[in-house]
Amino acid sequence: MIKITLHVDELPLLKMLQTKLSCGVVSEGKTKCQFTINEQSTLAFLIIPIIEEFPLNTTKYLNYLDFKEALSIMQKGAHLTTEGKLQILEFKSNMNTSRSNYAMPLSILFE
Repeated sequence: MIKITLHVDELPLLKMLQTKLSCGVVSEGKTKCQFTINEQSTLAFLIIPIIEEFPLNTTKYLNYLDFKEALSIMQKGAHLTTEGKLQILEFKSNMNTSRSNYAMPLSILFE
């Protein structure tokens, strides 16, 4: 899943994004609004190429790399194995505020 959370004042932006991409769900709370995409095929064939073309910055990029790897595991069906489940849980447990490894992969540094 990819989720973009913004202040409720930015709701028109998220609705425009949903319309332009023709996917996802926009929800609104008292102070925040969210745009969420859950469909694996949409993530793999629409969102991943967009992020590859327009890379994220800071730790969001590291989270994206982990997300992309987890999605790859799921697309191969390896998430149905114990090892695959553990890999995905490891990625998930180290994202966002739980991240402790901030090292950029060497393959990225030497592109």
